[in-house]
Amino acid sequence: MDRPVYVSLLVVAVVAAVGFGVLNASTETRMGAGMERGEDTGTRESPAAAGPTAGTTIGEETTSSAAGIDGSGADLSNESAIPYPPGTTVEGIERPSRLLAAHIDALAETGFVVRSGVNATVLESGIRIDATASGGACVAPSARTYYAHRTDTAGPLERRTEGWYGGGVEHRRRVGKFGSVQESTQQARSVGELAGRPLLAPHLHGGAFEAARANHIGARRLFVFTASGIDNESAIETGLPEASTDARSYDARLVVDRAGRVRSLTVRAEYVIGGKRATYQLDYDLARLGNASVERPGWA
Repeated sequence: MDRPVYVSLLVVAVVAAVGFGVLNASTETRMGAGMERGEDTGTRESPAAAGPTAGTTIGEETTSSAAGIDGSGADLSNESAIPYPPGTTVEGIERPSRLLAAHIDALAETGFVVRSGVNATVLESGIRIDATASGGACVAPSARTYYAHRTDTAGPLERRTEGWYGGGVEHRRRVGKFGSVQESTQQARSVGELAGRPLLAPHLHGGAFEAARANHIGARRLFVFTASGIDNESAIETGLPEASTDARSYDARLVVDRAGRVRSLTVRAEYVIGGKRATYQLDYDLARLGNASVERPGWA
């Protein structure tokens, strides 16, 4: 197999390599580059990120990590009596599993739209390749219907994956940069997968998060946590590319609302892969809350 074709098939593994979780996200284990060579193996795709689709209506609330969160906020250390999000205290994140569960449960009740993107360097047969993964999901309450999409890029090559569920099975479509199309049906994804659990979990468990401040946005209170180091290196490594070592220079910023919903997470970290330093960058954003009505795509 010549090198250009070989690299093009790497796109399937890029998602796991740059921290979007494995295709079968329920296992929450990493899949190395090269474990899937372009065939549809029947595993589910981790959606981790998303934007609204055509025909989507959001009824309750619109929010953005950029909206007002960096404004003046109260010092959390002076507000020890206020109720903190589940799994957190004035000291920081104490029970990341409880926080993640609260995030998923709260989103399941309302429906939501999430978006995220990851940039990193991956290793394929000893060759370092710059890779990106970006996408989103628009999800109705309890994930009774949803649309998710993701674009994976490895070097000059690209592939877009879409999934729609309206009951029964998920309809999935993959389109390569040069026009190849694969269509299939898969088992429906869980709310946790759609809400980005495989993407968030390594950082909630591994970052040394401390409480920074509480901000009031209208009637809402948002809690800001920051990390400038690693608390659990093995957890962080599960979110970095396969074959990476020596995670270093870790900085993250997490915004959570009172119910435990992760409104945004940004991560910047350095690591070593292929004997050289590389940079990992993650941006996760809970863009909207509300009852999402998702139209069935024409291809489905």
